[in-house]
Amino acid sequence: MDEAKKRLANELIDVEVALAHEYPEVETSYEERDLLLYALGVGAGSSPADLRYAYENHARFAALPTFIVVPALNVALADQLAGECSPGLNFGFDRILHSVQRTELKKPLPTRARLKHRRKVSAIYDKTKYAVVVSEVRTWDESGQELAVNEFTMTVRGAGGFGGAPGPSAEVNLPPLRPPDAEIEQGVRDDQALLYRLSGDRNPLHVDPEFAADFGLPKPILHGLCTYGFAARHVLRAFGQDDPALLRSIRVKFSTAVYPGETLVTQMWRESDARVVFQSKVKERNKVVLGNAAVELAPGTAAEVPPPAKAARAPGAQRLEELAGSLGTSLVSEVGAVIQLRLQEPASDWVVDLKNPPGAVRQGIALDADATLQLADADLLALLKGTPVKDLLSQGKLRVVGGDTRVVHKLGRLARSG
Repeated sequence: MDEAKKRLANELIDVEVALAHEYPEVETSYEERDLLLYALGVGAGSSPADLRYAYENHARFAALPTFIVVPALNVALADQLAGECSPGLNFGFDRILHSVQRTELKKPLPTRARLKHRRKVSAIYDKTKYAVVVSEVRTWDESGQELAVNEFTMTVRGAGGFGGAPGPSAEVNLPPLRPPDAEIEQGVRDDQALLYRLSGDRNPLHVDPEFAADFGLPKPILHGLCTYGFAARHVLRAFGQDDPALLRSIRVKFSTAVYPGETLVTQMWRESDARVVFQSKVKERNKVVLGNAAVELAPGTAAEVPPPAKAARAPGAQRLEELAGSLGTSLVSEVGAVIQLRLQEPASDWVVDLKNPPGAVRQGIALDADATLQLADADLLALLKGTPVKDLLSQGKLRVVGGDTRVVHKLGRLARSG
């Protein structure tokens, strides 16, 4: 057996050197502006509920928990960002793809902080044609309290075949064989990758067409950690009371590239009062982009939700669904809004898209809704049968709980569409 094989090494990786190297402590800091920029980079800001992340003077201003990946990634890839190689890892950005990410929050992130980080290479696996390198970054605040642990798993093209172990299977956190308990859909801006990279992830794969072509991609792709931030927000909105302090950990596998301008759909399954399994798909291509994914929340956080099938049996929701085929471009041009309906008795959420031709009705939550309305299922049925909107408003049966109050007066046009 030759020496290189004994040492589990090739021209790109020396396992012994990489695992043994002790990196120096790194200090970073952030302030409110960094949190605001990150929030916009991961799609917060299209809903009134997002203002707590996108406006520093909001009464409940808070950091999105996944923000901590930003300084941690820059620590993990410090050598590559400087155009250098890490000890035992002789490669640059041209060979790596981010394949798995896990973030554990030890406590809520402050809205400004000085941080200390320590990184290490915690594992290296041999997949024959490629290698997998796992880097851990632990983060403390200036008082010495640990804030977070990030685990970055990178696929390194052409670096396998050094004789190492293949590592554990990635087939974990599989969705159950039933419809999702909750689903949230949100469009990705055409310039989302350009906006997200301002938070510090400068990998040219997300901005340079020639660099993307070298990876066999038709154009630059969205950052995986940008999609990660979208999905974390969606799970918090659906199951975490939209409270960032309740998120304990999140883990995903990056399955397929997302292109700016596409639509993300996050499907979620409640496994317990503290655990949600999820996946995110691209609507236009029906491709899973985040898989083997789960969020751990504070115990007792994830309340049970009624299965979607029950909402469809309620008369108002059923009539709304029946109208989906008769909306048309004329109604869309009249209304020009996405309406979120929060139905009660029984509870369900419906999106009426009267902004994007030819119009659509679907069950779920739209984070970019122009208005959010609340009413009982029976009152929705009455509205769809012709009861004037002003009557429901005056009787307190229809409430505008977010967004543009003018949109509510256009809702009666749904009755005419049927």
